[in-house]
Amino acid sequence: MEFLGLVWSKLVSDEVRNVFVSCGVIIALLSLKNTVELAKKKQSSDLVFAGRNDKDFAGGIRALKKRREAGTIRELAFARNYGQPDAVSVSYILNYFEAVSVGVSQRIYDESILKHNYRGTVVKIWSYAADYVVELRKVQNNPAIYRNLELMAERWGSTTRARWTLRLPLVRSDR
Repeated sequence: MEFLGLVWSKLVSDEVRNVFVSCGVIIALLSLKNTVELAKKKQSSDLVFAGRNDKDFAGGIRALKKRREAGTIRELAFARNYGQPDAVSVSYILNYFEAVSVGVSQRIYDESILKHNYRGTVVKIWSYAADYVVELRKVQNNPAIYRNLELMAERWGSTTRARWTLRLPLVRSDR
């Protein structure tokens, strides 16, 4: 009986209780971190799926590609062209990916999921839009316009060659 009394007194000692409390705090923090990571992944996946059904998204990519191939992309940066349908469409797609890039840089979205889904699209969009953005920055005297998008496209483009074509819907190329 004395043995059980000795064991019980050790179990309820301050040191043992502190160890159990510390373990509980560590488990709670790990659980919270895991919950935050899962929420970021879900938000990122929701964003990807929402973009696939967005007609303005697809229209923006088409307008950007059309203007780039025609060599008229820079013209959209001038105020006289702001209301044109192509200018609105190009602004929409660039603003969309600027918002995505800000979300990635602020750790709101999971970059690996977005990169897996949008890497080729972002790199291609940036290559098509770079001349327009340079001109827009000059016209508005603002070097920060679409800067987060530019940084993300450069970062994603440097990790691997873009493996996606810009055709809609997005389809893997046979390269």
